[in-house]
Amino acid sequence: MSLTITLTCVRAAPEEDVGQGLVRLYNSYVSPYKKPKGGKFCRGDYVAITNRHTGDKIVRVVVGSGHTDGRKHELLLDYESRARLALGKKEAARNASIRVRKATWVEVFSRYWNHEIRAERFAMRRDTISVALGVLGAGLGAISLYIAVA
Repeated sequence: MSLTITLTCVRAAPEEDVGQGLVRLYNSYVSPYKKPKGGKFCRGDYVAITNRHTGDKIVRVVVGSGHTDGRKHELLLDYESRARLALGKKEAARNASIRVRKATWVEVFSRYWNHEIRAERFAMRRDTISVALGVLGAGLGAISLYIAVA
């Protein structure tokens, strides 16, 4: 069963997190280990963050609250993330209904496929097409080898 938490407060992330695609959660939700115990997110996991009022969703990398004064009922997001979740300045402080859960591989793939930065988006699409063409070439090679041997 995957961990899902609901938080009510969103605050601005520290200056060093801006543009990094990070979300800071209270440390009791984040485990530093690869296989967390007790229903925690792993540090570095991709999480899907949903604004339950509007239905807007983003995918970010989870880290602990670190040196910030993060509280249990809040998460810290940069301005771009808050804007994508349609959180106004007042709602960014209180009265939000934010759902955080582990992201599926499809959501992570979709994040990079539709990335905000054009270079990242182009690289993902180019790499996906390259892999697809490689698999197609290997399949055609196997078929031609089978025909040549038979």
